[in-house]
Amino acid sequence: MEIKFRKASIDDYVRISILKKQIHDYHSYQKPDFYKNPELPLCKKEFEDLLASDDYNIYVVESIDRFYGYAITKVISFQANPLIVDHKRLFIDDINIDPEYRKEGIGKFMIEELESVCRSEGFSYLDLNVWSFNTDAIGFFRKQGMKDTILRMEKVICERKTDT
Repeated sequence: MEIKFRKASIDDYVRISILKKQIHDYHSYQKPDFYKNPELPLCKKEFEDLLASDDYNIYVVESIDRFYGYAITKVISFQANPLIVDHKRLFIDDINIDPEYRKEGIGKFMIEELESVCRSEGFSYLDLNVWSFNTDAIGFFRKQGMKDTILRMEKVICERKTDT
């Protein structure tokens, strides 16, 4: 079985949308004070806009008869100034491997391919954000060599009613 990594096309919308719904359901269950739970967390227009964007790319991992997962990435560039060095980052805005195929090396393959994109396009870093409740993802990313760099904290001041 040959696994391929490629940029997404409009034909990938339905398969990506299904996986996006799975991961969004998990996030909205874990963090209902932050996330709503729409029936369709990635509308087709938003997907089309991402495909057309100069700053975003969507990548997929698949074989001839299977769709394993996707990553939505954003180019972040920092101009040198008195406080920050000049550099570019490839930020993983969203990544999901179908739960059926996790722990089979697909996620590792995806990260390795994204690292290749970084090397070929001159990015200094590959980074992402991950919720603290998502311990499986944290463990996976650490195993891929990613390091904790920023700790974001919050304190609930006013309880909000959650929207469903």
